[in-house]
Order: sequence, then C-alpha cells, then structure tokens
Amino acid sequence: MSKLHLKDEPDLRVMIAGLLYSRALDHWGTVLQQTGAYEEAGDRFSQAKDLNPHSLAAEVNHQCNQDLRAGKHPVPRAPKEIEESFGNRRKWDQILRDDGPFDEPSFCYHLGTIFTQTGLYRQAIQQFTRVRALAPDRKDSLYPLIQLSLLAQDFSNALVMTDQILAATPDDANALLLKGMGLIQTHAFADALPPLDRLMNLQTNNYSGQLYRAIARLQSGNLDASRQDYEAIVKVVPTAYQAYYGLAEIASRQKDTPAIIKYYQLYLTNAPPDTEEARFVTTRLKELQPVKSDQP
Repeated sequence: MSKLHLKDEPDLRVMIAGLLYSRALDHWGTVLQQTGAYEEAGDRFSQAKDLNPHSLAAEVNHQCNQDLRAGKHPVPRAPKEIEESFGNRRKWDQILRDDGPFDEPSFCYHLGTIFTQTGLYRQAIQQFTRVRALAPDRKDSLYPLIQLSLLAQDFSNALVMTDQILAATPDDANALLLKGMGLIQTHAFADALPPLDRLMNLQTNNYSGQLYRAIARLQSGNLDASRQDYEAIVKVVPTAYQAYYGLAEIASRQKDTPAIIKYYQLYLTNAPPDTEEARFVTTRLKELQPVKSDQP
C-alpha cells in the first residue's frame, strides 16, 4: 500500500456495526446498573467505549460506574459543563440516538429538566427518580420530582417526599409550599393550613404561599381570613387574576352580586383569555349583569 502510495480507507460497514453494537451495549449496561449489577454493567460500558471511542454516554456511564463500585459519590456537573461536553456538532436528541442512554446523576437531572420543559412529564419523572437512586444526598432532585408527581396526580408519593424533606429541615420553604399544594389537591384543606402558615411566618412576601393559603382558608370556610390573603396579594401584584377569582368566589358565597361582577371583570382584564376558566367567568358574568333595555 505504501509503495503504491495508497491510503487505507475505513470500512464503513464495520464502523456502522461498531456504533450500533456500542449503543446496544451502553443501553444494556444501564439496565444492569439499575438492577445493582455494577461489575457486569462496567464490563458493558467498557466494551461500548472500545467499539465507539467517541461515545459520550459510554464514557460518562463508565466513569459513574467506577465511582459507584469504589463507594465514591459521582462528581456533580453543571448544566454548562454538560452541554460543552457535547461539542458543537451534537445536541441531546442526537447524543441519545447515537450513543444510547445516560445513567449518571448530573446527566439524568439535566435531561429530566429538559423533559419537564417540553411537557414529557413521565420521562422526566424517570430521570429524577434515577437521580435519587444514584445520588440520594442530592435534595435538589426531590423538588422537581414532587412537582411532577403533583402534575401526575400522584399525591401520596408527593406528600411522602415533602415529609422526608421536612423531617430533616422543618423550615424548608419549598417543601412547605409543596406540601400545602399537595394537601389542597387532595381536598385536605384544613391540613394544608399549618405548613402554609409556617411558610408565611418564615417568608411574609411569599405570594405563592399566600395564594394557596387563601385557597385553603376559603375552602375551609374561613372567608374573612381568605379575603385578607387575596387582598394582600392584589395590593402588591394587581395582575394576579387568580386572586380576583378567589375574591369573586367569596362574594358569591356571601351573595354579593355587585362584588362578584367587579371581581370577575378584574379577572377577565388580567387573565389569559382562551382558557376554560375564562370562558366560565365570561358566561357567568353575562348571567349576572342586568340586561340593558333599548327603550328610552
């Protein structure tokens, strides 16, 4: 070949086969690692690297596997560091398609965040759950997992996780808010008040907490206290249409028609127009407002 001044050309069929087998081995390695078969998983990741030295997933998973087997905590990676490791030529979808899945806490966390942003909640839950398994000390994965569980209406699991956080840190503001939200979702309105009261004592300007406390107070029948919360919110955030809806509900229970109309009008001024709730308010407002006569 040298005398003829010819160059060796790579066999594309062999290269493609190597990429395919590498991806399959990486996938099988993650399955083995998830079952606790760390040594066998490490062998598969090593083979995946040999077949495709450019496989980021195999490289990352192999290093995580080595850390787990040595009893070390995987080193946390920032989102920017993760994105930079892709290089300029590849994105998440291409990485996963070419290399296979990741089974490393930082990569799983970042991927779970992306799934959440794109509305793939089931896939996001899988990723954050895996973060919890690989790095139990990472409390930051619990918050999105709780929020996703609430979205998926898995309220019992969400409340268990909030209690885990609060058992260790009773004044954790995020956990107090999420617990209150979860209890409201289960219609345990009276039970939602203690964590929300505690939150508001810790953070008097936490308007999300105040909004949910207003809801819990309203549904518990404490209309005056609920009104105080709603009015405090709109005083600082005049565009908080959720508070106007709550004030209209209080006025409805007190059969104060002028107040209902006033707050429904404020709601429609500030709320997104094309929602089921906005359409309900529009219909209700038409029913409440007196019909104007054309007669002089």
